[in-house]
Parts: sequence; structure tokens; C-alpha cells
Amino acid sequence: MILVVLAGISTTAYAQDASQRWIFEGTISNVDPALTPDLQNGWILSGSFSLNRLELEPEPGFEGEGKGRLASGVKRAEISIDLYHKVYFEAMQAEGLAGYDYHNDDPESEGRDLMAWFFPVQGQVQSGKWTSRWLQVWLIDPSGKMLGEVPPVIGLTGLEWKSAWFRLTFEDEQGNAVYVDGGMEMFCPESDELDETQWRGIAAELSEELLKRDGTILSLREELAAAKDRNDSLRKMVDLLVQERTHLQEEITLLKEQASAGDPEVQQRIDELMADKSLLTLEIDELNERNAALAESLARSEQSRMELLSKLEDVPDTQPVFVELPKAELEVEERGEDGADNDDADSDIVTEPEPEPEVVSDADIDPGPDPDLELGEKLEKTVELEVKEEPAKANKTRYRMRKPGPRKFR
Repeated sequence: MILVVLAGISTTAYAQDASQRWIFEGTISNVDPALTPDLQNGWILSGSFSLNRLELEPEPGFEGEGKGRLASGVKRAEISIDLYHKVYFEAMQAEGLAGYDYHNDDPESEGRDLMAWFFPVQGQVQSGKWTSRWLQVWLIDPSGKMLGEVPPVIGLTGLEWKSAWFRLTFEDEQGNAVYVDGGMEMFCPESDELDETQWRGIAAELSEELLKRDGTILSLREELAAAKDRNDSLRKMVDLLVQERTHLQEEITLLKEQASAGDPEVQQRIDELMADKSLLTLEIDELNERNAALAESLARSEQSRMELLSKLEDVPDTQPVFVELPKAELEVEERGEDGADNDDADSDIVTEPEPEPEVVSDADIDPGPDPDLELGEKLEKTVELEVKEEPAKANKTRYRMRKPGPRKFR
């Protein structure tokens, strides 16, 4: 009996010693809009749980070729979501089945190894509208070396996974579900050696994230300073415009006062000058109209002159132009002073030659003072002179007989 009791005590102590604490951490990359602003992208999900390998038991109904489910060995799970170590959400393990599903060398996925951990957790966001239900973590090794046998044996140093991600499921009072997803950077047993290495990596990543945020803050500060400078310059410009407006209003008021206090005679004189200006403007308009009419008349005269010149050019210039001049009368010299002394002279016949008609060319015709108005009449006279021919009269000698009787009775 004593040996049996001692064996039971040793078995219980070994089972308690077989519990190992695991830790995990990841970054949120996708938050359902219904959960904002309680949870946001970029926040950190972290937590831990206790794993007892001796208490893991296979669940019936999940066995298959290279796959199955182990449960009952995962306890005291807890999670939190924080930003710069300020916690915004916490949840603890609730009643329900906790463990993991595994699939070794999955032929449908080109021989990869898959391990899916699930934890029932319960916690409310700050607004109280949503409550967490499940935390799921998927560990994957595409090369198929993470799980060596079935069922898998989890070593004290953890699992050699290549990629991992998580999903945190929330539900409201009506049972509607929303999700928070992200990548998992750490999922391993807690130990002094691994803790230092892992925390160094986490600290380095956090330092890079802080540097990025600091750069963003610096750029935003610069933009804010530039916006303040522009705002100050605009405010100064507005102040100058207000001052200018005030100055203009003062000038307008002063001018109104000067106008009201001005000399009425000067104002009357100004009104008279404005009336004279209006009359002169009307007169200038009338003169402009007359000038336009004269210009139009001049244009018509010029056109008429050009037409007459063209007609003149069409007239042939081969025949000379004759002009009929007045004929000179022949007078007989009287001898003596009375008619008795000149009786014999009355019978004398005196002949004078008729002067030759002068030949006048087109260039000798005087166009007159107004060629535009008299050119037509001159052209008609020129044509009559060209047509008119009196060759017989040109050489004809005229004779005049002296009347008989005394001179005073002639």
C-alpha cells in the first residue's frame, strides 16, 4: 500500500513537472470595421498558456491518414492586446476544449505540415459591444519537417515552423461574429535562453517601428509648422487689407466732407464746364459725321474721275484738234478828215489774209480749276473740235466794202 501511494505521488509530481509554459506574440494586420476604434491595425497581440504533454489525449472522430486532434493538455491561456505596452484588451481561457489539430505531410498541399492550435478565451472590448470567443493559431512548414511522427511529439524546445498567423473571433449578443487577423512572430516554450534571443528580436522590431513612427511624427510636425507659417502670412495679409480698407474709408469720408464744404461757385463753374464739354462732344460728333459724308463724296468723285480718264484714254489721238478763233475784220484806212475828201478812197478794196487756225493738242487744253466737274464738258468740246473740219475757210480771204458817204454817217 505504501509503495502504491508513493508511486501515485511520484506520478502526480512528474505530471506537474511535465507542464511547460509557452508564449506567443503577433501583430494585428486586419481588423473588422465593427471593432474600431476599440482595436486597430498595428497593435500587438501577446499571450501565454501551459502545455502538459502527458495530459494530451486524442479526440475521437478526427483521426485520419497523417492527421488528428489532441486536447485536454492546454490550460491557463491568457491573451492581451496592447500598443507600447499600454493594454487595450485582455482575455482569459474559458470553459471548452483546448488543444491542436495536426496534419503531417498533407498530400493536397504538396506535403506540408500543419498544426492548428485553438483556445477558448473570453474578454470584452472597452466599448462592451463585443466578447472574444476563440483564439486560433496556425503553424506551417512547407517542407514537411515540423512533424516527425503521428501523433506528433512536441519537444521541450518547441516546433520548427516556417510561417504562422492567428485569428481572434468576437461575437455580440445576437451571435454575430467578427474577426481580428494578423501574423504571428513568436510561438514557443518559455525558457531563459530562448527568452533572451526572442526578446532581443522583439526589441529590435519594436525599435524599428518606433523609428518609423518618430519619422512620421517629425514629418507631421514639419507640415504643421509650414501650415502655421502659411496661416500667419495669410493673417498678416488680411490685417494689411483691413488697414487699407480702413484708410480708404477715411479718405472717402474726408472727400465727402470736403465736397460738402466746397465753394458753390466752383461747383457751378464745374457744372458749366461739364455742360460745355457735353456740347463740344455733340459738335465733334456732328463734324465727324460730316467728315465721313465728305470722305464718301470724295471717294465717289475719285471714282468718277477714274472712269472719265479711262474714257479719255480710249479716244484716238491721230487727228489734230482745231479750235475756231474769232475772225479779224478788215478795215480800210481813210484818208482825209471828212467824207468829201475820201470819196475816192471808198472805192478802194483792202484785203487782209485770214489768220491760220491754231492747232491745239490735248496737252494745251486747260483742265480748269475743277477737273472732276468740268472734265466731261471739255471732253465733248475736244471731240467736236476733232470732228469739225473747215479747210476751205482756213485759207479764205474776206473782203469788206467801204460804205459811201461821210464817216459820221457810216
